[in-house]
Amino acid sequence: MNINCTIDGINHQINASSVKPLNLILQEYVFDFPSNYECKGANCGNCIVLVNEQPVVSCLVPAFILDGAKIITFGNFRDSLQYEDIRKAYKETGFRPCSQCIAAKTLLIESILRRMEKYGLYGISSAKSRNEKIKMLINRDFIEKELSINKCRCVDISSMEKIINAAYKYRKKRNDRL
Repeated sequence: MNINCTIDGINHQINASSVKPLNLILQEYVFDFPSNYECKGANCGNCIVLVNEQPVVSCLVPAFILDGAKIITFGNFRDSLQYEDIRKAYKETGFRPCSQCIAAKTLLIESILRRMEKYGLYGISSAKSRNEKIKMLINRDFIEKELSINKCRCVDISSMEKIINAAYKYRKKRNDRL
């Protein structure tokens, strides 16, 4: 099967079995995409990437749904200005995921930040100024559900909320300057 997709901003035409998992494709096309030989299919959630801005566990995504997809991996993302916002938030809050899950959790945080930007939110717990509809879009339950994709519990939900709020503050400040 021929698949046309964008991986970290580079267009690729990939010939792969329709059921080949995305993580194996990325190991061929992305220099520093990690290999997890102990993977048993979504057991850990450490292979998260963004596909069309949505976080997915790459070992569970078959090739046949990737045609036309835009894929972002952590390896490329950590060189971006967006990563700087999250890195600063880790430093400011004093919370940082462990080395096993930092890539996955960072991309999960990024997907939440992109949703917050889309709806113009600032402050997860202080979204009252925006109305109840916004609270339903980005709230603690939503964040907890998004973050549950990754099984590592090195950072609790309250700490993750603080990281997300701090990262969004940096993101908003940077975007307001542009």
